[in-house]
Amino acid sequence: MQSTKETATQSKSTKDNNKAQHISNHSWLHDLYAMDTGLALLHSMTQSKTLMIMVIAGVLLFGGFMGGLFLMAP
Repeated sequence: MQSTKETATQSKSTKDNNKAQHISNHSWLHDLYAMDTGLALLHSMTQSKTLMIMVIAGVLLFGGFMGGLFLMAP
């Protein structure tokens, strides 16, 4: 029968192996994709209705402001 110390050691080594495998599965291309702020915003917007409404309102307000400036220009 295994002692608790041996079981804990095996459990720890299994966790370390899983962590190493998880890290090795990531590529530099995945890291580059994850750093893109536009994609991060879109990902967050798909999860939050409030953020989506705020971004849409901001884009409309900014577009209206720019349109007003364009109409005032000679």
